[in-house]
Amino acid sequence: MKSLETRYKKITNNNENLGPYICLVRAVKNQRFSRKTISFWFSKLVPKDDYDIQTRKSLLNNLWVLTNSAEEGVKRFKNDL
Repeated sequence: MKSLETRYKKITNNNENLGPYICLVRAVKNQRFSRKTISFWFSKLVPKDDYDIQTRKSLLNNLWVLTNSAEEGVKRFKNDL
């Protein structure tokens, strides 16, 4: 698994028109990063002025869901069998 920072940089280089949060979303999706890792890089990569504290908490929670979404999909699929 590539580091979150490496994935983020690759995405931003290939998509210069996307904002920092959207690039971070693409970087974490289905990669199973820890909450600590996501929180650390969110605070480093997304400007503090972009979102208020409540919105930032909500966005961090959404990133956590996205990073684990592949695992959740597998669980749902197994339960449907």
